[in-house]
Amino acid sequence: MKFIDTRYGSLCVPDAAGDLIGRFLSTYGEWAHDEVRFVANALPKKPVRVLDVGSFVGTFGMGLIAEAEVASITFIEANPIVAEALRSNVKNLVNIPATVIEAAVSPDGKEMKGRFDEDNLGSLSFAETQEKGRAAVAAITNFVKLSDVVREKGGFDLIKMDVEGLERLILESEPSLMSPEGPSFWLECNEEPGVLGLVDLLISAGLSVYYFAFPAFSPNNFRGQEDQIFPWAYESGLWASRGDAPTLSATLVKHQCILKAINSREDLRLALWQTPRWGRREWQDATPSTLVAEAGHLVRGETYDDFLKALPLSPRPSVHELQLAMEALRGELRATQTILGDVELQLTQAKANARALDASRAVAEQFEVALSLMKSKLDAIENSTYWRVGKRARNFFSRHPKLKNAVRFVLARVYRTIAAAK
Repeated sequence: MKFIDTRYGSLCVPDAAGDLIGRFLSTYGEWAHDEVRFVANALPKKPVRVLDVGSFVGTFGMGLIAEAEVASITFIEANPIVAEALRSNVKNLVNIPATVIEAAVSPDGKEMKGRFDEDNLGSLSFAETQEKGRAAVAAITNFVKLSDVVREKGGFDLIKMDVEGLERLILESEPSLMSPEGPSFWLECNEEPGVLGLVDLLISAGLSVYYFAFPAFSPNNFRGQEDQIFPWAYESGLWASRGDAPTLSATLVKHQCILKAINSREDLRLALWQTPRWGRREWQDATPSTLVAEAGHLVRGETYDDFLKALPLSPRPSVHELQLAMEALRGELRATQTILGDVELQLTQAKANARALDASRAVAEQFEVALSLMKSKLDAIENSTYWRVGKRARNFFSRHPKLKNAVRFVLARVYRTIAAAK
């Protein structure tokens, strides 16, 4: 553990050099203080009892105590490493009734598996996730049901939950908390599909829902640092209550915070779409017109490194190189002419073959006509009376060839005698 001079006092934090929130606390002396300003302004102007689920080292709760009238506060943190620092901070820096519960809130109070990003100790999540490379958290000493904590502490006016995507499941299992007499809610809202179900749940319970997004970097930070660790990075959450509509203070407007009323999941989807999450460092002080120009180049896939840069000029060839190139072109021309001659010859042969084929087709057609005519004549003969009457005689003579020859001889003599008489 180590101690850092911050807006909240000498703050105890885990000694993790790569931790995201630790970097912000070391650089700016605060973390997400515009979030605290917004929630403090949205709370009713009276002493409130606060439940901070997912407290990390306590910056939200301690910041809220400084900005609003907080009567009591209960911190809940699941990560054992972080919970140790939280207890130290509450003991040394909180001067109102406060409790630290080292536990994880689950929908039914039963044990769940948790994982976190080792570069962000505040990313511990018990929700199902597709993210790879997340480390398994050390054994959790306790799991609690949210309604049990509420009942034990006598109720709250504000429940803040930063439980990395488990907000909807927890509230679904605790419908009594969203009754007309229930508290206001400040809930983390990341770019995850589950937040659409969360906003449906809140609206169906009759709560008024507002989306608030704020830059991770605050220009009037505790240390007065101007350099941004993550330019144009925004955090966001959902304010749900039955009280008055929240507003943006002059400071939050100056810091370019975003506030939108949410009446449907489509409203939330559009609000998230229009919230910056990352930007180039050179965009930090850019004018709107410059940002639009940069966005247009990105959409077209253009980069400044290649913008308006002409192709390099080739060196001027020598006379000898030109002569060699001309000779190569002449060779290509001769080869092309040879190929063209072969193509013309093949085309001539193809035309001759086509003519021969046409002639063959004509002869075939004439043969088919003659064959058809002959068949017609044969059919006529076979159907004639003479042919039918003589059929028996033909069959008889075909069986007696000698008699057939004798009759043919007699008939021939008779034919010649008759012809001579004429």
